[in-house]
Amino acid sequence: ITTETVLKNIGLYDYFEDFVTSLDNLKRKPDPEGLNVLINKHHLDKNNTYPDFSGKSITEVMDWAIEHHVTVDTIYEYSDMITEYHVIAQDKKVGASINSNEKMKISISEGTDPNKEIILPKMESWDTERFIKFVDDNYLSNVNVEFVSSEYLPNTVIEQSKTGTMRRSDELKVVFSYGEER
Repeated sequence: ITTETVLKNIGLYDYFEDFVTSLDNLKRKPDPEGLNVLINKHHLDKNNTYPDFSGKSITEVMDWAIEHHVTVDTIYEYSDMITEYHVIAQDKKVGASINSNEKMKISISEGTDPNKEIILPKMESWDTERFIKFVDDNYLSNVNVEFVSSEYLPNTVIEQSKTGTMRRSDELKVVFSYGEER
């Protein structure tokens, strides 16, 4: 199944004038090869068209906007995928010509939503690696860890302050064993 077929099936095909896909055997993003192929094919002036700001920092966008006399309206929203203060989306098509004194809207990531609820499993007997991966994957921001002497295996969770539903910013206390004292 091709990109073009998918876009037709979901009703978005008509929003695109041209495509580069994996079938073109070009380098993948962030390499600009695919974009350059389209710019050259359609005889666009690279210096007078909108670049793809996806994933770029707000500073890069603002520097570009000043240089090209474009006003930028920003909307901030949470994103688990895009780093804080980086572009999630833009309203101008990549490669579209810039008109003088034009406005562009961009969505900027505020980072992860601290109030998003997650399900906290029972972690007793988890090792430190598994615990750290869970904390990182779920963007938990208020975790307190304590290590104590115990008969349990070293570097395993022996106690946690809560299980079930919690917000990412809620406090979670976890106690690890460092083994028995000698």
